[in-house]
Amino acid sequence: MRFLHIAAFLVAAGLLGGCYRSTLAPHAETVRLTYTAEQVRGCESKGVIATKDRQGGLFGQGIAAKNIDINMKNAARERGANTILIASLKNGYWGSSAQGEAFRCAQ
Repeated sequence: MRFLHIAAFLVAAGLLGGCYRSTLAPHAETVRLTYTAEQVRGCESKGVIATKDRQGGLFGQGIAAKNIDINMKNAARERGANTILIASLKNGYWGSSAQGEAFRCAQ
């Protein structure tokens, strides 16, 4: 019986222990994500940004995808950008990754 308690604890620790959630930087919530180049026409490029999160598995995929969104917005905000043109976005069992270009657009 004690073995089952220890096994249950180890499984729970393995499922939850690796989960890390990113936090949104101040004012990063105003950064827009777009897939359409037309929406950044006339905007000033602030450079290419990329991020990845290797959390995955059955329970970590959603967390990894959310972390990608937060990390991209934080990186754009650090460069003074308010829009990200997403070039690639991958979510899967082994984690998530994204790449795009940050832009400063007139409001």
